[in-house]
Amino acid sequence: MKSLSLPKLLSGMAHITTIIAFGSAILGLLFPAKAADYVADFLSEVSAARGSLESIDQSAGQTAEATGALADAQAERPRFDAHSRLVELGGVLDASDKRHEFQMSLENLTSQPVEDLVIIIETQEEGLVSTFRTHTIPPFETHREIAAGTVISVCYGYTSGGGYVSEYRSLRMSDGPFRDDMGNAATYIFNHLDYELTEEDTADRVSCGPNDFSRTEIAARAADSN
Repeated sequence: MKSLSLPKLLSGMAHITTIIAFGSAILGLLFPAKAADYVADFLSEVSAARGSLESIDQSAGQTAEATGALADAQAERPRFDAHSRLVELGGVLDASDKRHEFQMSLENLTSQPVEDLVIIIETQEEGLVSTFRTHTIPPFETHREIAAGTVISVCYGYTSGGGYVSEYRSLRMSDGPFRDDMGNAATYIFNHLDYELTEEDTADRVSCGPNDFSRTEIAARAADSN
């Protein structure tokens, strides 16, 4: 079934109005008083209908413009993905050691590099476990980060379009393991408890939900870890 656009609908209404107005003029020759009231009521309803349709058309245009702007803004941000696996480290006889291994990726889907990237990972067991290094993601490539432990939040800051942006994600790991898209068993997925996107006023700040970090502090931590 073909759809009818608003401009065509409004044009059709104009033709119908012309036809009815012409017929009403003939009716007015026979019944002047009744025809005048009828025409006045009809034209008033047509005017209100046109106003409503034009308002809908304007609103639809504004919605499309806002949606396009949102899509453009989303396209500039790296795509986040994360999961965790229960891995077994080498052991003697039955004395094996198992731990959660968190793996996250940030995929740059644009033709511009994502620069000045820092990643801060928080776990239940060890607190902040990020290496606090600064990275660059080339166009159409992916950066991956791995950490040991049960991750409860991830925060990362980067340069986007000449400005500085921070993204904070509070995560909850699934209760049980699942088979992932690649067929790997014992894979745990994450759901979001909280998410914040912040446009920073300064290049030195990385907003991480309840905590804020400065790039100067991150650089100092990196130096201490060497």
